[in-house]
Amino acid sequence: MKLVLLLVVLTCACHNPWRFVYTNTDSLAVEQDSLIKMYNRGQVPCYDTIRDLKINWWVISAEKVAPNNLVIRQWCLIDLFTNSLQHGPRLVRLVDLLSGGAGNYRTWAEGYSYWLYSKEALVPWMKKFPNDSVVKIVGEMVRAIDNGFAATYYLGNDGSRRPAPFADLWNIPLDSDSFCMIPGDTIKVKNITLIKTHGEYVYQIAPMPMGFNGHCEDKASVRPIVAGVPSNFSFYEGYHNKYKTEKAEWLDLLNPIRIFTIPFIW
Repeated sequence: MKLVLLLVVLTCACHNPWRFVYTNTDSLAVEQDSLIKMYNRGQVPCYDTIRDLKINWWVISAEKVAPNNLVIRQWCLIDLFTNSLQHGPRLVRLVDLLSGGAGNYRTWAEGYSYWLYSKEALVPWMKKFPNDSVVKIVGEMVRAIDNGFAATYYLGNDGSRRPAPFADLWNIPLDSDSFCMIPGDTIKVKNITLIKTHGEYVYQIAPMPMGFNGHCEDKASVRPIVAGVPSNFSFYEGYHNKYKTEKAEWLDLLNPIRIFTIPFIW
């Protein structure tokens, strides 16, 4: 049954790629940004906007075949504007899926930039329902993800602490004043292994694909830090600059490694 559903989704994607391909989700991201700002100002959208939040076929499909930050943000917005904790257990599952590790240290499959993007909706969602046990579980994972990035930082050429170089990462410093260090010369948090030798930093990045989520890495890589700059790595400059052609995008998204990590199949 799950394989049949996958075929249906792929068929729909081929006939309606604007619903499924990341290059065409800009409008959804912009709408979410606007709604997050609206919530922070204490405003409430109209009935039609809330209805559209609940029934978005791209989000519904992406939950199954490409779990990502946009799904998390959409669920948080629905709960915030309806004043109802409808997506608690599903958010626990999705945050747990996209993060990894155990205990006080986790990471984020989409990289640090998209972790910040997810937190823009997760933080007000947690503040909205602070006493719910499910929300507390999400809160523990959020802190563990922050700890994981803080424990695996390197010093950039400007002296700032920088997040581990993997996935779609903008050239930004860590947005944190607290740093949860792990003792030792080798630090491992899920897909990140940081080796410190004589003041030099080398990252071993393991693949962490999540179905058709093109923000997640699907190949292993070794990335030394040379003069405060990661080598064998290019900083993200927006999804429109990630692929040279639409064909290249499709070849990446339809990589068998990604297909075999579609969560709902397994």
